[in-house]
Amino acid sequence: MCKTAYCILIERAAKYARSQDCKLRVFFERAGKAEDRDLVAYMRILKTQGMPFDGANSAGYGSLTAEEFKDIVRGEPRGRTKATPMLQIADLYLYPMAKGGYDPSYRPYRALMGHKRLIDAHLPPEELASRGIKYSCFDRIKKKTRTSRAFVLKSSAGAWRQPRSDAHDGTMGVDNPIVNTPGEPWVRGTYLIACI
Repeated sequence: MCKTAYCILIERAAKYARSQDCKLRVFFERAGKAEDRDLVAYMRILKTQGMPFDGANSAGYGSLTAEEFKDIVRGEPRGRTKATPMLQIADLYLYPMAKGGYDPSYRPYRALMGHKRLIDAHLPPEELASRGIKYSCFDRIKKKTRTSRAFVLKSSAGAWRQPRSDAHDGTMGVDNPIVNTPGEPWVRGTYLIACI
C-alpha cells in the first residue's frame, strides 16, 4: 500500500475513533516482509512527524498532529493472515466501495450505504471531503474521461485477478486472470480504503 493512501486511511479512521471517544488499533493483511515493514514504518512516521503533506495545501483537511496520532492510535500495526475473518469482510466491502466512487447506483454499494456500513453514511455532507472515503483520481471518471487506474483483487494464491462480471448477487468471486482493460475498476490488496 502506498504511503499516501495509508496515511489518509489511518488519519480518517483516527478522526472517526476520536469523534466516538474511542482509540484505534490497526490490523492489516500480511503481504510480504518488506511491505509489512513499510506499513509499520508509515505509522511510526505519523506518530513522530504527523501527516507527510504540505501543511498549507492540506489545511482544509484538518490534519492530525503527531501528538494526536500518538494519543488515538494504540501501538503499532499488526499483521494478520487471510484466515482472519475481519480481513475477509474487508474484501467484501472493497469492490463495492471502489465502484461506488464512480457509480453510486451500484446495488452492493447502495446496500452498504443503506445499512450504514460505510463511513460516508455516518457523516454530514460537509465532512465527507475531510473524513469520508477518499476517492483519488475519481474526478476524471465522474467527468466521463475514464481511467484504468483504480483497483485490483488479490486471490489467496497471490495471483492478480479480475472480479467476475457474472456475479450479479453482489458476491465478489474471481475467475479470470487480469487483463489490463481500460476503464475497468481494480482492487489491490485487502484494505478498507482503496489506493488509487
